[in-house]
Amino acid sequence: MSAYFTNIDPIHKTATLCVQVDGWDVATFRQRSLCLDPVHGTKYVQGDTVLHLLCRKRLEEFALDLLPSLRLETLKQINEEGETALWIALTKGLSEIVLALLDKGAYDETLLTQTNRHGQTALHYACMYHTMYGEVARRLLDLGADVNAKAEDLSTPLDCALCDYEPYLADYLISRR
Repeated sequence: MSAYFTNIDPIHKTATLCVQVDGWDVATFRQRSLCLDPVHGTKYVQGDTVLHLLCRKRLEEFALDLLPSLRLETLKQINEEGETALWIALTKGLSEIVLALLDKGAYDETLLTQTNRHGQTALHYACMYHTMYGEVARRLLDLGADVNAKAEDLSTPLDCALCDYEPYLADYLISRR
C-alpha cells in the first residue's frame, strides 16, 4: 500500500483504501470522504488517478459515487500506458462509467485521437469489447472519433468489430467511412 502514497491528499488515500479493503460500500466511502478536501488529479503508480484505480478494480459503485466531484481535467488524464479511465472502464465492462464519462464530456477532439501504447484509440476499445459498446462506438463517432484510425498492428476499429463477431457494429462502421 505504501507504494501508492507519495504526496497524495486524504481523499485519494481513502479511495485507494476502498480499492484495497474488502467489504466497503458506497455509504462507507461517502462517510469517510465527506469531511476531506477533494484535491483531484493526483497520480499514483503508473500515472493512474483514483478513477483509473477504481475502474481497474471494477469498483463501479465507488467510481460512480466519486465521479460527480471530479474535475473534467481529471476525467481526461492519461496514465503511462496511454489510457484514460474511459479506456479502462471499456476493457472492464463498466458500462455505467463509460456512459457517465461520455455524458460528462470526458472526451474532446484531442482525446478522441489519443492512442495508448499499442496505438489503439477509445474507438478501437469500444469495438473490441462486448456488444453493448455498439452504443459507445456510435457516441464516439458522433463526437468525431476516426473510424479509419490505425493501431500499431494496422488494425482499424472495423477490424476489431469483425474479430469480435459484431456484424451490426461492423455494418455501422462501414456506413460511417
